[in-house]
Amino acid sequence: MLNTYTSSPDILAITETWFSDSKTEELSGYLSFNQYRQHRPGGRTSLFIKCHLNATKLDEFCFNLDELESIAIKLNYENKDIIIISIYRPPGNPINIFSDRLGQILNSLKGKN
Repeated sequence: MLNTYTSSPDILAITETWFSDSKTEELSGYLSFNQYRQHRPGGRTSLFIKCHLNATKLDEFCFNLDELESIAIKLNYENKDIIIISIYRPPGNPINIFSDRLGQILNSLKGKN
């Protein structure tokens, strides 16, 4: 799909993928990082990173919680570590709980890159 355009993104973050362990989407030229929801249908978040960026998954920032789902990667670009996180807030979850969890994730990132 992306190869029909004259340029394509280096990083693509998608939420509400509905992917599962047995059903994922692969994009040619991209590494695929997925976080699967185990306890209910829907949701899920994915990152697609161009292969030349040499990304690695950061498990300590990948969550499947009632209030949020996240997938995180680290890549090195021009000798600088870059952390990218895709976060999904499932519907019906209070914004204040989501905000608290997001704050915890951001605080734990301090000093990581």
